[in-house]
Formats: sequence, C-alpha cells, structure tokens
Amino acid sequence: MRLQQLLTNLVSNGIKHGRPGVRVLVAWQREDDAVRFDVDDDGSGVLEPARPGLFEPFNRLRREHTGIEGTGLGLSIVRPLAEAMGGRVGHAALAAGSRLSVWLPAA
Repeated sequence: MRLQQLLTNLVSNGIKHGRPGVRVLVAWQREDDAVRFDVDDDGSGVLEPARPGLFEPFNRLRREHTGIEGTGLGLSIVRPLAEAMGGRVGHAALAAGSRLSVWLPAA
C-alpha cells in the first residue's frame, strides 16, 4: 500500500507539472540488494536554485503562480515513506524533464 502511495505521488507530480501532452515513464530494475523505481517526465524540469527544496513540505518550487493546483506536499511525503521502508530518494535532471528515483531494499 505504501509503495503504491509513493509511486502515485511521483507519477501525479510528473503529470501535474508537465506541459500538455507530457509523457511520464515508470520503470524499475534490480540493483544488487535494492530495487530502483524511476519516474521520468519530459516536463519543464526543476530549476537548479529550487532543487534543494524539492522534498520540503509546502515548497511549490517557485511555481505558486502558475495556475497548477497543489499544496506542495506530494514529494514531501515520498521521502519519509521511502525511508520508513529502508530506502532513499533522488532527483536527476534530464535533457528534457526530470527523473525521480526511489531505491528500496529488495524482498
């Protein structure tokens, strides 16, 4: 249930902040003793100055006046969920868009 919540938050974040017709790709792969889940989107990405606040509660990453609804809680929920399951999260900028990754211990 928590994994579903975590992935739902990542996917909805990619959809919400993407341009019309945004593509969101979800993939997973085994890495040693972990499973890595990647959620890639081809949206506008996260600007460098805003990246430190990516997982902070109520931080809309300077997009408060874009017309995109939200509270800034989606990604702030992802980090503690991953950590509660013994994992971690990360962000990477792509040529177009972003990749949010979650590593969880393999069962």
